[in-house]
Amino acid sequence: MAGRYDAVLRSAVLAVKERGRSDLLPLLGAALAGAVAAAAPGSGAVLLVPVPSTRAAVRRRGGDHMRLLARRTTVELQRAGRPVTVLPALRLLRTPQDSAGLSAAERARNLDGVFAAGANTRRLAAGACVVLVDDVVTTGTTLTRCALALGEMGLQVSAAAVAGTTRRSGDRLSG
Repeated sequence: MAGRYDAVLRSAVLAVKERGRSDLLPLLGAALAGAVAAAAPGSGAVLLVPVPSTRAAVRRRGGDHMRLLARRTTVELQRAGRPVTVLPALRLLRTPQDSAGLSAAERARNLDGVFAAGANTRRLAAGACVVLVDDVVTTGTTLTRCALALGEMGLQVSAAAVAGTTRRSGDRLSG
C-alpha cells in the first residue's frame, strides 16, 4: 500500500481517475512502485495485472486509469532496475453495480462472477512474480475476486499493491 486514502491521496487518485489529470501519474506511479517493491521484494521479473474498469467507465473517463497507472508504475520500477511488464489479463464478464456505499457482504455478492482471466495468461506470466494493482482497497473483495479469476487459469498471484487504502492498521480484509 502506498498510503492512507486521505484527503491528499484521494484528491490525486480522483483527479487522475475522473478528470484525466495525467500530470499526476508520475506521483501516483512512484507511490505505487514503492508499494509493488515492498509487496514483491527481490530482483526477479514482476508482472503487473491492473484491475479492469468497466467499458462505460473507460468511455466516460476518456481512458483506463488503472492501465495508465500500471504503465507509469512500470516506468518507475524499470528506472530502479526491476524487470517489469504490464499484462491486462483480466476482463469483466458483466458490469457490476457501483460499490460505493455497499457493505462488505454486498460488495462480495456484487462481484460474484464478474472477473475472468484470458486464456493465454498463464503462458504469458511464466516465471514472473504476479502483482495485482488497483487504485484503492476498501474491503479487499475486488482484489480477492481478481486473484480467484487468475487462479482459475492456473496463475498464482504473489501480492497486491494499491495506491491507497481506506482500512486502518489491524483491519482484516474480506473477500
